[in-house]
Amino acid sequence: MNDLLPLGVAALGVYLAGRLAGTLKQSPVAAYILAGILLGPFPPFPFLAQNQVLSGLADLGIIFLLFYLGVEFSVGRLLQAGKPILWGGTADVLINLPIGFLLGLAAGWGVLGGLFVAGIVYVSSSGIIVKAILDLGRSANPETELTLGVLIFEDLFIAIYLTIMASVASLGAIELLPLLWALLKATAFFALMVALARYGTKWVAPILAQPDELLILILFGIVTLVGVGAEQLGISAAVGAFLAGMVVAETPEAPRSARLLTPLRDLCVALFFFNVGMELDTRTLGGVAPLVVGAVLLTSATKVFTGLAAGRFQRLSQRAALALGVNLIARGEFSLVLASLAAASPALPLLVGSTIQSFTALYVLVMAILGPLLMTLQPRLAAPRLRRRTSAQTQQPPAQSP
Repeated sequence: MNDLLPLGVAALGVYLAGRLAGTLKQSPVAAYILAGILLGPFPPFPFLAQNQVLSGLADLGIIFLLFYLGVEFSVGRLLQAGKPILWGGTADVLINLPIGFLLGLAAGWGVLGGLFVAGIVYVSSSGIIVKAILDLGRSANPETELTLGVLIFEDLFIAIYLTIMASVASLGAIELLPLLWALLKATAFFALMVALARYGTKWVAPILAQPDELLILILFGIVTLVGVGAEQLGISAAVGAFLAGMVVAETPEAPRSARLLTPLRDLCVALFFFNVGMELDTRTLGGVAPLVVGAVLLTSATKVFTGLAAGRFQRLSQRAALALGVNLIARGEFSLVLASLAAASPALPLLVGSTIQSFTALYVLVMAILGPLLMTLQPRLAAPRLRRRTSAQTQQPPAQSP
């Protein structure tokens, strides 16, 4: 019974945080994280201890969030958007990964530390960004499809990058065979799920044609098992859940599946962000604050530049391309995973590993708050500039006919 106390307190905490965010007309993501910090086990107000039940529900949050998104994002749309996704994802890597590496070198953390920081500042948070898109009602916006494509590219890329860094962290060197094996497994899993969505729905649809109470049970089992299977292959459970959602999207049961899972998704996602806040140890953050400020300014700008470059290549309007860049600012779960690898690495000095972890904790906190906030404000910030451009165009004298 004592295990349920933190769960009840967390639920009430995220409720109050969500009400406050709604009053302020902001995305609730940042409010959930701050609630986790205030009610978590670390100062200034140590209250709740970390709890396995809460952590398990938090893990389910990202899985269900990405599954729900997959249900609304069919495999046909993914294949049609293949070239823009590849271009946007490649531009994202080429712009943001080197910036992180140079930041690590400038901080004095060496080549290995720079490689960790490269991944930390490169990868955006699928969970935070998708949650903000849904909260703001922007699923149908022109930039959203490319945003989701870049996030999928990032998650697949970071799965490979994590494999490399796990090898480097433990051995101090890259082993080629494990890397190739990880690439092969990831490619095979992705191809299998896409093929199932494209050609296997005639077998999947009858399985899902169940009464509501049975459908939600089978969906819960499918999503969690596919997520676990993906993790066993070295792929993010969230990516596996997204691909499972795309399979369901091709069946007649897709709308009902999304409707049934929505309450469970909302509960678990809120607890996920609360749990992120609980895991941030505020005592270690002060010494890295100046570096974090510089990193936040620099890497926010590079993500916006990435969005502008990828969006213009895809012939989005300037406003949509800017929105794409702003959408990519938030960082989250994968950055924290890389930081924990750095802290545990025997190939890094202990002080360097712990400092990288503290840097990442504060960096993720700031970006998790800043990203949804800028997504909320972006249309209002862009509107005056667009009005000025429109006014200038209408005031131009008409061309004289010969």
